[in-house]
Amino acid sequence: MKALTPLLAVLAIVALAALGGLAHASLVLLAVFVPYSACAVFLIGFCYRVVRWAWAPVPFRIPTTCGQQKSLPWIKPASLDNPVPDGRVPSHDPGSSSVPIALPQ
Repeated sequence: MKALTPLLAVLAIVALAALGGLAHASLVLLAVFVPYSACAVFLIGFCYRVVRWAWAPVPFRIPTTCGQQKSLPWIKPASLDNPVPDGRVPSHDPGSSSVPIALPQ
């Protein structure tokens, strides 16, 4: 059913071109109006789709970090942004540097 409307539109354009080719006065209609209107419909529809896509909510959260986590020996990690998960976390206690935690094995 959704394909019926575009099919009828194409058939109308074909009929318009067939009938317009017979009359010399419709040359302006076929050579100017139809191409410019098709271009305008395309550009307006394209802009509408882009704006509609831009306003759509993101279906999932994408967490971002500022630095590189430790991965390969020759890549310098950003230890402040992504600390190495070695079983120790920074402490809020000013007397100790870190607190050991148990990691699942």
